[in-house]
Amino acid sequence: MSSSSQASTFTYTDGDREYVVDISNPTYSSRESLGVFVIGSKVWKVFTNTNSLERSQRDYQLADYNALPIDGATIYQGVVRRPGHSSSSGYALVTKDMSNGTFFSCQQSTSQFKNIVDEITDRTILKRIEGACESAVNIGLRDPQGFIGVSHNEPITFIDVHTSVSSRFAGEMLEIVRTRLDAIRR
Repeated sequence: MSSSSQASTFTYTDGDREYVVDISNPTYSSRESLGVFVIGSKVWKVFTNTNSLERSQRDYQLADYNALPIDGATIYQGVVRRPGHSSSSGYALVTKDMSNGTFFSCQQSTSQFKNIVDEITDRTILKRIEGACESAVNIGLRDPQGFIGVSHNEPITFIDVHTSVSSRFAGEMLEIVRTRLDAIRR
């Protein structure tokens, strides 16, 4: 995690140590942030301002409190430096790299999620996913997305958590899992 004078960086403090993360080359683009950066075993979603920081902190605290699997997601506030731009106060949402799992996104429909769940035959895994989907409904998870199959201990992990009063897709996800549980019970 080093920087050069021409690199884009995110600088933050954790405890009494300062860290500088090179954010020059995003791994994935993002419509709401500077980009998503896979660095080692971590994924960094970096924001160039703090406009949504409080909301993100509140959403992740609610997710954690309600046992939504978020696999140790952490938010760091810091400074974003980019060549040709003024330094700005920003923040980064940091999660583990889960690319060994199967990505799902329910931003427009639950069909991708259903296709993945329909391949699962282990009732224990489906019951864990059912519990996670119940948590998603309880917090009103909007635009659910994440990974299935990252580990047996936590077979589903949600990323990019946004909450609201209710979520149609979280409810649909729960019904998909329950339908699958019924289908393999026979």
